[in-house]
Amino acid sequence: MAKKTASLYYGKIIHGRKSALREETQPSNSIMKQTITVPYAGFSLYLFADILAFHSSTALIGSGALSESSAELFAYASIAARVAVFLAISLVASGKLREPLPRRLVPAVATAVACAGLALVVGTGSAGFSAATAFGGVLFGGAQGVMGLIWLTMLPSLSYRVSYLYLLASHATATVLCAVVLLLPPWLLMPALVICMIAGNVCAALLPPVREHTHTARSQIRGITPFLWKGVLAVGVFAFLSGFVTAAANHASDPLDPVGMQFFVLGISAAVIVIMLIPALAFHQPLKLENGYKVALPLSALGFLILPGLVTAIPTPVAGVLATTGYMLTGIILSCTIAEIARAADVPSASLFAGSDTITLTCLFAGMGIGSAFATRLSEAGAGVALIGLGSLYLIAIAASSVLGRQRANRDAESLDQVDFGPFDPKTNPLDGNAAEREPLTLDDIAGELGFTDQERQIFLQLIEGRTIPRIAQDLYLSASTVKYHTQKIYRRFDVHSRSELVAAVENKRGAENA
Repeated sequence: MAKKTASLYYGKIIHGRKSALREETQPSNSIMKQTITVPYAGFSLYLFADILAFHSSTALIGSGALSESSAELFAYASIAARVAVFLAISLVASGKLREPLPRRLVPAVATAVACAGLALVVGTGSAGFSAATAFGGVLFGGAQGVMGLIWLTMLPSLSYRVSYLYLLASHATATVLCAVVLLLPPWLLMPALVICMIAGNVCAALLPPVREHTHTARSQIRGITPFLWKGVLAVGVFAFLSGFVTAAANHASDPLDPVGMQFFVLGISAAVIVIMLIPALAFHQPLKLENGYKVALPLSALGFLILPGLVTAIPTPVAGVLATTGYMLTGIILSCTIAEIARAADVPSASLFAGSDTITLTCLFAGMGIGSAFATRLSEAGAGVALIGLGSLYLIAIAASSVLGRQRANRDAESLDQVDFGPFDPKTNPLDGNAAEREPLTLDDIAGELGFTDQERQIFLQLIEGRTIPRIAQDLYLSASTVKYHTQKIYRRFDVHSRSELVAAVENKRGAENA
């Protein structure tokens, strides 16, 4: 009876505030619209330019600026430049309280550098390997990488669901824009690329100025890393698969029409975007990392079936497209998770995004290199031998992504009915105002006394109610990683290590204050 009464008391406090908690968790509609309206078009234009020049090199090959071999050199140089830039930013920015990329100066410089890189590429013509092509790839890749970080650093100002929808909507718009531009004559591809890139960078210069944060990423890295490293490495697995399959497929088959292939890529991307939008729009629950792998793994599996030629009706380069969709899907979800963790820890997000991109792009680079070297062996081996080799690699990838990307709920997820609150005392646990001379110390009072943020307070109330980590994440539209991060902070405030110890500490504190 005592346990039931205490549970009713806590439930009365929490359920009476549930609607308020939901409202406080999500920014108001007016703020969201004002925040998203300005950068939406700009980020879509940035993605469009990145798709045509970096992810597929369609504009460079389709316009005749580069040959297949020189486009490969351009891609390697672009990736290497981004890895170097991201690594430098992650190291330098980790000790700053502000985002290290000013939103006025950097877009102007990045635009000039990217245009210079494209000018070098166009000036070399469609010749094979050349220093000018490589240097052009370095300039363009580095500049676009920096601009990508600027766009990502605005995500912490949005909730998880809004940032998820924002990224998907931007990718969808870029996909439609690519499809429209590909209908133009080939000689217009490069001008369209340059114009859209410049327009996107101008929009980035209109983003609101960055604010100073409470902590640096370096000071909070020990608390942040346990909730991000598995997801980052799991996305790195998909990046490696994407690079490996794409490079092996391109080297093991005759090149296809770049524009026609790009239409196929856009179709697959559109299908993945629709799949990701369904849970967010229909059920108001965006995909989390633990669910994203269930969608990404089958897509990658299809690529591994096509690569050794088992499905002869489908061109081999399609394998790379399917493998890349898994990387794109999990990458979008990881970006939302990193943004939410940065907001929860109140640290600049640039170093977190740069660090994760350094790892994933390094995996992509390694996959491309190994895939290129493996391509000749693949063409010489029989389909059975190739399937065994690729199947083994894929099984390893499944195991790695499953272990690395799994989001487990806290082991201490028992309900309040399993917690002994001790004998019921109306002096310390009154159900109404007449049970004692003074009001009891409420959970809100305790949260205010300990200096909890609004999000920590909301999670604290639900932890006391007995809700599991996944349920709290669902109710508050947060990722499981963020809820775990806040839960650990709450435990440290009370100097406890489990939910049952937390409930006991709260009871002791209330009893001491109301004695």
